[in-house]
Amino acid sequence: MHTASYPIVKIPARITEISRSLPTPPDKPIPPKHPDKPTLPSLKPPNDSNSGVGCLLVAVVIFGIALIIQGNSRKSGSDFVIAIGVGILICALWGWIKLQSQATIDKAKALAEAEATYRKELIIYQNNLSRYNTYNKQAVEREHEITNKGYEQKLQQYKVDVLNNNFLFNYRTPILNSYLKSIKKPQPYTGQSYKKGVSEDFFVNTLKIHFADDAPDDTKEQITKILTNYVLPFDNSSRPFMPDIIITLYGLEFVFVIEIDEPYVGSNGQPIHYTNSSDYKRDKFFTDNGWIVIRFTEFQIITQPDECASFIKQTIIDIVGLHYKTGSITAFSYDINNDKIQAGNLIVVPQWTEKEAYAMAFKRYRNSYLPPSLSNKITEEQYINEDLSGFKHNSINSFDDDDNDLPF
Repeated sequence: MHTASYPIVKIPARITEISRSLPTPPDKPIPPKHPDKPTLPSLKPPNDSNSGVGCLLVAVVIFGIALIIQGNSRKSGSDFVIAIGVGILICALWGWIKLQSQATIDKAKALAEAEATYRKELIIYQNNLSRYNTYNKQAVEREHEITNKGYEQKLQQYKVDVLNNNFLFNYRTPILNSYLKSIKKPQPYTGQSYKKGVSEDFFVNTLKIHFADDAPDDTKEQITKILTNYVLPFDNSSRPFMPDIIITLYGLEFVFVIEIDEPYVGSNGQPIHYTNSSDYKRDKFFTDNGWIVIRFTEFQIITQPDECASFIKQTIIDIVGLHYKTGSITAFSYDINNDKIQAGNLIVVPQWTEKEAYAMAFKRYRNSYLPPSLSNKITEEQYINEDLSGFKHNSINSFDDDDNDLPF
């Protein structure tokens, strides 16, 4: 199984996708399509909406015939009954004639409308056919010269453009800026306070020194912000994940999360930050929300603080460009691959297993590199449960939360 090595950098998938995006190539000309000739209308028998009336007429006829038969069989009053029966039959006959006349009228009207529609469609078809035949004659003679030549020119220009870094930069940067404007911004954490990792304040001071020259000449304000006690807010959370350190850049929407990984909790030796631990939940939560994660070991932070700070600055330059201090993106082609990370003079440290973390706790490994001023404080570190309830609104929909984590 592949084991990651520190420093670890995780770029949001959307940023990586944008860094590889290409404009849509020109559309290839489509040969003209022969127009479809309209179909001569055939009048189908309309739905018999008078079927109910027809049934009623049949019943009336039967009733009239029954009266006539009954009148013939009676000895008295037969003429009156026969007269009524004949009258009913006459009325029924008149009704039937009326229905047939209306059906004939409706049929003629429908046929006239269908023929009118057909004539209109036929005119359109004849016009399209004329244009099609004319175009085909031109296409046979000059299609490559006129149509395909223009397409080939656009295609050749496209092939040149996608190899031009300036063109790709100008194409991708607006897409990137649009995406970055949509991500959530760090907010101060106002909930219950917790003990920080003993190395956080130490490294914050180092970062402030390294980024001090980011202030413009006419002001002493440090425009690269080094933030602690800030969180990425999300709903339904009593305590969201709190990064150790957050770095934001002047005039840009990028957010960098700096995590410092210790092998165990100083107060009780509980292994943390080992391979396959819950760190991936934190990292995925941050990157799914557009934040970039950079992880170091506590050993690297304490023994090589300047190299760690330089690595962060170089990563920012790789992603944003040399002129990030002015709030401008001048380079955007960073395709992260931890196997190809150039750590410079920074000592690369393999990530430890849970078993190795237990062994380090047993040997009090952290005391071997922490100065006394910090090693005396590790017993104050708190082991707390991360609040995962808000993840139901995030892409991480289900995972067990048995792997609890430090707030740092």
